Amino acid sequence: MSASGGETALRAQGYRFVTVVEPVADDYDAQGHLNNASTVRLFNDLRIAYVRGEIGPNWLDELQRDQLVVGRA
Repeated sequence: MSASGGETALRAQGYRFVTVVEPVADDYDAQGHLNNASTVRLFNDLRIAYVRGEIGPNWLDELQRDQLVVGRA
């Protein structure tokens, strides 16, 4: 299934936020497996895309209003 086909299928299933993430060749090890560190980077890219695309520029205001803290290990 192509990236756009996967995106279309997820939207049809009711997912509200869908974005395509394209791994690069360096994300894979010699056996063709997705590297663990690359997985973390891809999820972080998705997190940032969600915040920017769905929450928008006011997310810092919302965090402060609700007294929330975003932490990263």
